[in-house]
Amino acid sequence: MASVAPRGPETAREGSKGVYPTTDTYARAALRSAAELVSKAKDGTRNHTLNAQTFALSRFVPLISKDEISETMLAAGRKCGLSDLEALRTIQSALRRT
Repeated sequence: MASVAPRGPETAREGSKGVYPTTDTYARAALRSAAELVSKAKDGTRNHTLNAQTFALSRFVPLISKDEISETMLAAGRKCGLSDLEALRTIQSALRRT
């Protein structure tokens, strides 16, 4: 009988329709995608986009820590032109709702 190596959080799993990423891989991709959306948000949509994307990411805690989400989304908020204070308040509000 062949031994099966344990799977780490970054490995893919095989399903009936192919290979799927693990939840951790999916969570990290979601974090990158959310940060990209926020960094490209236009004036008038920046705060709402940051709030919505951060709240959506909160479902991945504890796969991704609140600190990592906060740091990543703060950097994205800076890129789109939000002040640190405004971005941090929005991020904290979004994460507090979870």
